[in-house]
Amino acid sequence: MQRVKHLSKLISHVEKNKELECSKEGTKLSNVLVRKGAFKLLLGDRSGLDFFNLALKIAPFNLQLYIDQGLALFEYGSHDGNENELVLAGKRFKTATTLNPYCFEAWHLWANTLYFLGVKKDKSSYFLCAYEKYEQAIALSKDQPSDIIADLYWDYGDLWNKLAIISEEIADYQMIIKAYKKALSYQKDFPPEFWMNFANVYFVLGEKTNNIDLFLKAIIYCKKAISINTSSSKRWCKLASILHTLYGYTHDEDHFYQANECYVAAVRLTKSNKKIYAKWARLLLESGKIFCDVKKLRSCIEKCQHAYHCDKKFFPAIGICAEAHAFLGTCTDQINLLNDAKSSITPFIKEDCQDPEVFYSYGMVLMAFGIYYKDWDYYYQSIESFQKGLSINCTLHKLWHAMGNSSFAAALLDNDEKSYKQACHFFQRALSFKVSSIYHYHYALCLSKYGIFLHKQNLCELAVYHFEQAFSMQEHALYLHPEWVVDFAMTLDHLAGFIENDSYYIKALELLNHVLILKPESPHIHYQLANVYSHYAELSHESELFHKAIHHYRIAHQRNKEDDHIILDWALALVNLGEFCEQNVESTRYFRDAECKMIQAAKLGNTHAYYFLACLYSLLGEIKGALFFLERAKAFDSLPTIEEIFEEDWLKNLRNTVQFKVFVSEIQSNSK
Repeated sequence: MQRVKHLSKLISHVEKNKELECSKEGTKLSNVLVRKGAFKLLLGDRSGLDFFNLALKIAPFNLQLYIDQGLALFEYGSHDGNENELVLAGKRFKTATTLNPYCFEAWHLWANTLYFLGVKKDKSSYFLCAYEKYEQAIALSKDQPSDIIADLYWDYGDLWNKLAIISEEIADYQMIIKAYKKALSYQKDFPPEFWMNFANVYFVLGEKTNNIDLFLKAIIYCKKAISINTSSSKRWCKLASILHTLYGYTHDEDHFYQANECYVAAVRLTKSNKKIYAKWARLLLESGKIFCDVKKLRSCIEKCQHAYHCDKKFFPAIGICAEAHAFLGTCTDQINLLNDAKSSITPFIKEDCQDPEVFYSYGMVLMAFGIYYKDWDYYYQSIESFQKGLSINCTLHKLWHAMGNSSFAAALLDNDEKSYKQACHFFQRALSFKVSSIYHYHYALCLSKYGIFLHKQNLCELAVYHFEQAFSMQEHALYLHPEWVVDFAMTLDHLAGFIENDSYYIKALELLNHVLILKPESPHIHYQLANVYSHYAELSHESELFHKAIHHYRIAHQRNKEDDHIILDWALALVNLGEFCEQNVESTRYFRDAECKMIQAAKLGNTHAYYFLACLYSLLGEIKGALFFLERAKAFDSLPTIEEIFEEDWLKNLRNTVQFKVFVSEIQSNSK
């Protein structure tokens, strides 16, 4: 009550003494009133506004009065629920700029107020207004102290960050970087928040452009922030996330190790760490799946259990743990782990579930069952689960990629063109939302197998393009992913067969020989080298290449003596070499060696060997034997098309016989 009476007396005093406005007493009184009003607002008492209004009655043209009031109102309005006072603060600064259009401080503070209003009210119109005020402040900043200008450009960069989030334009992100660099040109000593903001801009821009250099800059600035204050769990976690993302591009073990250590530091600094444990587990899961690393998959499960102890209903940890159990089961051939994975995730599959991650995790578990049992039905069930996830969020790239993998795996099992076509579509969709070396590689491999299946050159050419994209993003792929190199080489081999270009064979041999040097234990490497040498020899007619092919077939056979495909391809190389021999004795020796190997392949269950035995006997002029094995090939449904039979050079000795014409007519009549 006393305060109300005191304020009433002041108002009465001001109204009776109009001359206060221009007097020293008036100036002194108005400053006292502003300080008193600011103090009341600081205590949360809105009656401080009355003191402000009274001060303005005394000194309506006092520039500093408006700035001081605006600052006090800004401080009060920055608290939740007081947004109206922020608007009032903006009006005070606006009036200040009217009183003095060249007042740098007023423009800067007005811009900051509008920016903060945009943040509080989530309205982009405030950001656009703030932009104009910042531009005006920058134009008037020439004579300001360097630390003030540095703060101005920091604020300006923060504004551009908001505009960039709205527009998603790369040019806007570049404006943020430009503003922050300008701030650094005036001052080097900034608090951690500045460096974290700078790091985040480079991180986001790196994700948008797939530029690894930008991630490296983000890491530098994030480390700068941490070096100022090492006790922030949030900053350690952010650094871990950047390194985690970078690892997804490079698969560099050093990046994995650094991310892992950052998660260790983040966990130590916080008690509520279930989210950190889940992110850490995701890193271990992704790396464990890429490299089939059992140790990492088990460590992933351990981190999920830590998160589970923090919150037993925290699904991200449950989903990641289920995936880890499932893929650990496929790696170690333990069905109990797959069953555990399924039982842990199944309770979350409900009609009203609106979390796409649930359907992703469930689908991944079903895919693991498909891998374990080699059963296409599980793959199709996993696709259904992924589709349910996409019905909730159709832009989640990992769902599209997972569908592509499931469809591709099903296509390899059932040789269904529709599955290949769907897989290609799903991989394309994944890449439209997220550019990834793994996505490019899986799409390339699918296109390669699809092209071979349909015998289509354009698909193999597209596969080569996506292999090249994958390698361009994986600088050390030759060392980290020898299987990628082998698949690329075999695609080049098939493409060379289409266009009869020896440069593709040379490139394929170069890649395979690199793998042989770096990973001599790589599965089937000698068999793959043998095939490429053999195909290249057929094109170039160089006997030396055939001898190299036979050398690698021999080593491949020693490693796996029961592989009928190796034996049959070895035999075909011998037949081709025999054709190029000038001496009949040497030629016959190669043909008889090939005969033994074809018979051996047939005994091991390779029914295609019957057709090639028919071709070999035709070359040898043994018509009766040729006809016998043609009949055998027909009985086992191992004949090529009629067109291919008529075009086969090895059957020319047989083609003009009556028996052959009867055989062909029977096939044609049966096909009608």
